[in-house]
Amino acid sequence: MFRLVFPILICVSLVASAADLKYSKKIKDASGEHGALTFYFQGQRIRIDHRNEVGYGWKDDRPETLAFGPRMATIYQCDMHRVLQLDFDHHQYTVTEFNKDGTPANAAPSPSPSRPGGAKVKLTVETRDTGETKQVFGQTARRFVTDRKQVPSPGACAVAQETTEDGWYIDVDRSQQTCMEGKLPSGPAVTVLVSANCNDDFEVQQIGPLLPRFPVEVSVTTHGGGSGANHSMTAVVTDFSRLPLEPQIFDLPTGYKHVDKLDDSPSLPWLLRGKLMWQSAKTTVWGWTPWGK
Repeated sequence: MFRLVFPILICVSLVASAADLKYSKKIKDASGEHGALTFYFQGQRIRIDHRNEVGYGWKDDRPETLAFGPRMATIYQCDMHRVLQLDFDHHQYTVTEFNKDGTPANAAPSPSPSRPGGAKVKLTVETRDTGETKQVFGQTARRFVTDRKQVPSPGACAVAQETTEDGWYIDVDRSQQTCMEGKLPSGPAVTVLVSANCNDDFEVQQIGPLLPRFPVEVSVTTHGGGSGANHSMTAVVTDFSRLPLEPQIFDLPTGYKHVDKLDDSPSLPWLLRGKLMWQSAKTTVWGWTPWGK
């Protein structure tokens, strides 16, 4: 059985604290525990260390084996309006210039949705403070439970689903500095996705207190969605530090070669590559038959 850990998607609206901040986070879901992400914040500089991975197993009743891609870093140099992607193992890098609004410079305009908004989607976000506290990284963490219920009207792109987030949060100084002009809203984060060339008109209702800005442990369970199955995942901060960071970690290392694109694909054994190619060939040939069409 094979599983591909999704590549990291990071937008330039990540929040940086006024003081230096470093923390690592691990994510665990039904496929297992994934490699850690490490975040660094200093002024107008943000860095995320990450590594792509693939898990595979020859039989379902045996533990999976992990294959890792090269050690990577994404560095947002907000003061220089650019993003660096580093490959530490091959000493290569890419650079992307961006505008003040966070969009890549000279990027082709996104196509307009063929079906504009109009279908209604009601999103109810209810947050409850359980009153429970505990000490985490020398600070008092508070437990909140957030229920999100999404109810689309007929013809909407969004699907009906319910999500419960059970987490512990701490109060961290959030005098924000982002790679976008202005500050992020202090209310609940609501993401409206444009999918299948259409987008919906979301009506959001917020009930209960606002969450502290820094989650140290959150378990998310989703019911419904496109597949109709339940999904669970847990994100835990494993390391947290406010000690001063060396400014050099946010700069381009010397001796790195500029390339147009980096390859973060894990190196797979030849036997596994052959099996994947054979499965792809079988799927292609099956598609040529009357039964596969």
